[in-house]
Formats: sequence, C-alpha cells, structure tokens
Amino acid sequence: LDRILQDPSGFVDEMFSGLIGCDSVKNTVKQFIGTIAFAQKQGRDPLSDIELNFFFGGPPGTGKTTVARIMGKLLKALGLIAKK
Repeated sequence: LDRILQDPSGFVDEMFSGLIGCDSVKNTVKQFIGTIAFAQKQGRDPLSDIELNFFFGGPPGTGKTTVARIMGKLLKALGLIAKK
C-alpha cells in the first residue's frame, strides 16, 4: 500500500505494462489513487470520496476484461475490497 501511494505513476505503469492505448485509463487510475491518498492523509474513509462502479465498454478484443482484472487487483492492494 505504501509503495502504491508513494509512487502511483510507477505502480500504474507497471500494472498496465504491455497494454497498448491505455493512457487515458492510466491517467484516470492515477487520479483515483491520488484521491485515495488525499482522503487517507485527511483521516477520512476513501470510500466516501470515490465510486467503485466502473463501466468497461468497447468492442470485443479491446482489453475490457484485462483492465477490469487490473482494477480488481488495484482495489485489493489499496485495501478497498476484501479478499475472496
């Protein structure tokens, strides 16, 4: 968790390495992490500042499931969702 919050750009780049055309997704995820970090620094529950509903749209074969799995791993690493 500390690694993610200290270097969100590096973490996000690592998570999305090998995927082409995900720049807007990466930027959104970095903002998402920034919002979480800010809420935690303020002593607030980050879940009160963010939505956990996402829409992954596009034609078949564009990486929707891959991005959704990455987001799941990210949310788990941030402690926002429980383990299975």
